[in-house]
Amino acid sequence: MKITKNLNEKSLRNVFVLAIIAVSVYIGFEPLIALVPDGVSKAVISSSFGAIFVIILTMYLLNKQTEIEQESKRSEKLFDERIKLFQVILEVTEEMLKDGYISSKEIKRLPFPYIRLCMLCDEKPIEAFRTIFDKLNAIYASSDDEEVKINDAEEKELIKMLFIFSVECRINLQVSSSRLDEKLLTSSAETVSSTKKKRDYTKHKFFGKNLTKNRYIHAIIKNFATQNSHLTKAEFEKIIPSKLPWHPKPWVTFEEAKLIAERDRPRHYIKDDEIIQLADAIICVSNGQDKDGIPKWLELFKQHNIQID
Repeated sequence: MKITKNLNEKSLRNVFVLAIIAVSVYIGFEPLIALVPDGVSKAVISSSFGAIFVIILTMYLLNKQTEIEQESKRSEKLFDERIKLFQVILEVTEEMLKDGYISSKEIKRLPFPYIRLCMLCDEKPIEAFRTIFDKLNAIYASSDDEEVKINDAEEKELIKMLFIFSVECRINLQVSSSRLDEKLLTSSAETVSSTKKKRDYTKHKFFGKNLTKNRYIHAIIKNFATQNSHLTKAEFEKIIPSKLPWHPKPWVTFEEAKLIAERDRPRHYIKDDEIIQLADAIICVSNGQDKDGIPKWLELFKQHNIQID
């Protein structure tokens, strides 16, 4: 928008200068011609002044065309860079909200897109993203854990902030010149917030401790492996397979769990007190369990007489 405004201002200045030259030539041309006798001299002077004015006008038009082409290329390049940057920012925040946790790896991805935002965009998108950045930092700083959970209220607030940021991006890209109505903005944020599946906070008791479903399955498997530490990885897999109909990767080797964590985020229990030592390998249990899968897990455990409570 600023580029277009500057271009229009420059065009008006050029037209003004051209108009002054035209008026000056017109006012001064008649007295000059009146002093020149009729004949070849007058014709030469008249044609010369006409040629000079045409040259000035042609130069202006050529400069104008070059200027427009340069501004158009610059605007196109800037548009593409902004689109890429906005997508990166939304992808990073999307990952945090989809799994409901902020990891140190995710929070460290935000500063450089923010710096590029300051380089490429107007003040409004920068300010809109700064509020999101501040909120994510505040949530992550609220705990000493490597991964910090985003509660429902925080998620709802972040989604509304993201809507505001997307509106500023839309204006910055000149997709629209107006902002969304506050009621529409609020209702849109509430619609998105209400579509997510409610988290399951059901507790399962194991050795007197109330555990979430993820911790419950991990505790059962770890307890079984501890009582049967002689089992090799191949023997263990015959009892608890590494691939199940209700879970693609219920457990993996420690090396694979580390690779997954480096590529994305920890999806298995990989801390020192969480890993499971077998006779010939170290394995890690998944930290994500579906509510509908719990009865199937319990059925599997009962088939092998594995302690579940």
